[in-house]
Amino acid sequence: MMTSVRQFDHQGHQITIATTYRIEVDGRPIHLHMLIDDAGQVHSHYAPFTHYTSAVDLVKDLLTRHPDLLKGHTNHRQKIKTKRDRKPKHRHSTRGNRP
Repeated sequence: MMTSVRQFDHQGHQITIATTYRIEVDGRPIHLHMLIDDAGQVHSHYAPFTHYTSAVDLVKDLLTRHPDLLKGHTNHRQKIKTKRDRKPKHRHSTRGNRP
């Protein structure tokens, strides 16, 4: 699910527009990393130099250009290995001069 929040002033009033998108393909949610600018155009980092006038146009184009998006890739929440998660390249001896 993706929520876009746009805020602006108009005639002395603070306006907030929050739009939530939940995109599903064949009943399965898919995350396309969408952004909505202040003009209402839709963008995605999958097509960084392309602007869409609607979320429908974005979804159709991205799934046509990147069919691999449907192969189980729904987000970037895969575990990222940290230095602590990696196996040591060598072992330190437990023997030595320390008590």
